[in-house]
Amino acid sequence: MILPSVTIVCSSVHPMWCSEGIEAAMQRGTEVHEACHERAVYDADLWTPIAAHDKYIEAFQEWKSIYRPVFTAELCEARFKDEAIGYHGQPDLIATIGKQTGVIDIKSGSAPPYTDLQCAAYRRGLVATWGKIDFAAWLILLPSGRFKYHVMSAIEEATAAADFYAALRIYRRVNKGKLNGGTK
Repeated sequence: MILPSVTIVCSSVHPMWCSEGIEAAMQRGTEVHEACHERAVYDADLWTPIAAHDKYIEAFQEWKSIYRPVFTAELCEARFKDEAIGYHGQPDLIATIGKQTGVIDIKSGSAPPYTDLQCAAYRRGLVATWGKIDFAAWLILLPSGRFKYHVMSAIEEATAAADFYAALRIYRRVNKGKLNGGTK
């Protein structure tokens, strides 16, 4: 069975969210994520910096410094499959902050309108496949070097999860018989 990814399902609902062009945003996101993952997991600067991304990295470092005493990166870009519901995903960061473990989606620049759906789907999929994940959150790294961090409330997450499941049903109906955007 082909399982669509969280991002494919969500972006099929809101395909045109990025004013700079999706390719440029994806490239920047990949480069910024690589640098953030090194800093999250290894607390090191192994990545060759790209000057255009310095402020995004500063924003990540600032966010991490707030939580440093109680922050532990568990996994970055960890893949999961939720066979029961029928989707897969690869969230940016799973971290323990204090005594709670959560999934954190990192965005550079702006967040698409489906970020809440994405975070809820990641958390639900991880709970279904790995066990306890206490929270879902997103971290928006801004080009100014600042950040916005949001931990979803239980009501926000339940609403977003219901919306994601509806989007998944629509995606399946529209793409019935097609193999694009999925994994085995």
